[in-house]
Amino acid sequence: MFPLAERSRSQRQQARPDAPAFSLDCLSSGLRRRELSFQGTRRSLKKKRPPVRFEVTRDNLTRCRAAAREGKPGLFYLDESGFANIPNGQRAWSPKGQPHAADDSVSRQWVSVVGALDWADGTLWHDLHTGKVRRDAVAALIDRIARREERAPLTLVVLDNATLHHGISQEQLDEWMIDYQLILVHLPPYSPELKPIEIVWKQAKYHLRRFATWSKEQLLEEVQKLMEGVGSEFEISFS
Repeated sequence: MFPLAERSRSQRQQARPDAPAFSLDCLSSGLRRRELSFQGTRRSLKKKRPPVRFEVTRDNLTRCRAAAREGKPGLFYLDESGFANIPNGQRAWSPKGQPHAADDSVSRQWVSVVGALDWADGTLWHDLHTGKVRRDAVAALIDRIARREERAPLTLVVLDNATLHHGISQEQLDEWMIDYQLILVHLPPYSPELKPIEIVWKQAKYHLRRFATWSKEQLLEEVQKLMEGVGSEFEISFS
């Protein structure tokens, strides 16, 4: 990122009287031609993750993704997210002096989603919950994936290291592995880049959902429609 302190034209000319005059628009255009963009600083925890394990996992998942497109193995990325009845702040084109506004006077309501992105076809297996997502809700979705009618010889479910992703009984893990050939794969810590389902959540919250405030009654219905549309009505690029 290139910090840019704005100064008036007269100030710039006083500092360098021989320098040619130019506008910030010209500077911005020139930087874009050099494939640069003006971005906010992003906090990163990359230094806290194990680099060797991260690289090995990334390489293995890259091969699994290619194979999953051919139907072997089944590859799912599982995660949780929450959706509110009041939309997140968004940028949008609007007439001057008439910015978009969302009704923030209503009480905030939430719907939690347990989702699993099917890498083969881009669809989202999901369950909605009006309360906090717990371990049994995660296990229930994994069990549905394990018991699906059309399944590959091997199914991999990729998860991060959230507390509710651990502690599933060994009996349940053995059943998934022996009876349904399903295995859980936990990512290295601090590795959100290896979870493409994060892109689904971002797209759903900031680009796909309607910019409108929903009532409590509308919330479940609208989020359900949104989740069902992933991979069919809504095409998301993971490149």
